[in-house]
Amino acid sequence: MIKVLGTTTESKQNRTRKLLLAVATLLAAFSILVASASATRASGAKSFTPRMSAPSAEDYHYTSENPYYTTGYGMPNCTAYAWGRAYEILGTKPNIPCANASAWYSNNQSSGAYPYGRTPKLGAVACWSHHVAVVEAINGNQVTVSESHASGTYFDTKTLTIGNESSYAGSFYGYIYILSDGVTTETQLTYKTGKYVIDTGSSALNMRSGPGTSYKMVASIPSGTTITVDKVTDSWGRTTYNGKTGWVALWYCDPVTTSTSIFRNRSAAAQASAKESASLVSIQSDEGTSSTTNPVSWMFSYFLPSLVGGK
Repeated sequence: MIKVLGTTTESKQNRTRKLLLAVATLLAAFSILVASASATRASGAKSFTPRMSAPSAEDYHYTSENPYYTTGYGMPNCTAYAWGRAYEILGTKPNIPCANASAWYSNNQSSGAYPYGRTPKLGAVACWSHHVAVVEAINGNQVTVSESHASGTYFDTKTLTIGNESSYAGSFYGYIYILSDGVTTETQLTYKTGKYVIDTGSSALNMRSGPGTSYKMVASIPSGTTITVDKVTDSWGRTTYNGKTGWVALWYCDPVTTSTSIFRNRSAAAQASAKESASLVSIQSDEGTSSTTNPVSWMFSYFLPSLVGGK
């Protein structure tokens, strides 16, 4: 009788020790996961991939985790887009409070959240008295920004001359450098042959006889038209439209991909319906979901049988 009680007591003590060890191991594994995720996001902020096409309806940066979207001021809207794009670039929510576009630059000056200045850098937020946009490319004296417009254009890009930004959207205040270190200040976009969608808002795109603005205009292609580019020279692509062959500036075109926004070229009512349904889309973690490489799942599978079975 005494021997049995001793064995039972010893068994309980073993299970207790295993439980404590399991808890300690799980806490350590959790700490490693948190550190790993933080390192991943931090390292992500060092790289930069230009966005030259609209974000998808499933992208939480612009919808479910965007304060402009959740308060009823989602895209098309310049502030909702620029905030979401900054979030996408940084990997963490930007330190940019909700405000009208005209207040972004002065608010950042007051808070000291990010460096700022008049020279464009990749990922920087360009600020005007009536508009905000995000720098995607810098080529010589040209800067290309991505943007959205409250007037109804869900997404487009615009190439401006550096030093003459005030000719675009009112008084130009400057750039907010959300990526202040470790990022090159110039990138040359690489274009390929394939299908593109003309994206010039309410204007048409000029098609010229050669790859450059010095060549004569041979046709105008309406915005929203899908074209096929069979040859590329620098930032110009050769295409055929209405029986005429010529060259178009590809920085005014979006490559056709499966991630093209479902909002493109829709009526205002259709856009509103699509955006509302976007909030119902399941958002998946960008950290991955495989349990085979998850330390926490492994720890549970290893320790749980011994804990519940008393082995």
